[in-house]
Amino acid sequence: MSDTTRQLKIQAGRVRRLQKELRSYSVELEQDQKRVAEMKEKGADSSDVRQAEHVAEDSAGMIGHCRQLLEAALGDIHNLLGEAEGEEGIAASEEFAAAKEATVEAEKVFEQYSQ
Repeated sequence: MSDTTRQLKIQAGRVRRLQKELRSYSVELEQDQKRVAEMKEKGADSSDVRQAEHVAEDSAGMIGHCRQLLEAALGDIHNLLGEAEGEEGIAASEEFAAAKEATVEAEKVFEQYSQ
């Protein structure tokens, strides 16, 4: 395995991991927001509500952080794919196809959570 195909495999894994994290934090934020709303509706103790709000804020912060990391990872993998297209044999490799597929999926996720 050449260094470029190895890097493609690593970067594709990085992109897939970050998109999973972004989805996970988004689901977690929704759950936290529902929990806060339920607590307020039931008249829970204000300190408990503040704690739940803090947890939701942390999740929201992680979404922003994951988006930044995913944006950087997409830039890196796009550069690597551009370089690899010119190399003989790599553009036809499984790693190249997997990296392109991971990029397309991650871009969809990035767009979904950029709004």
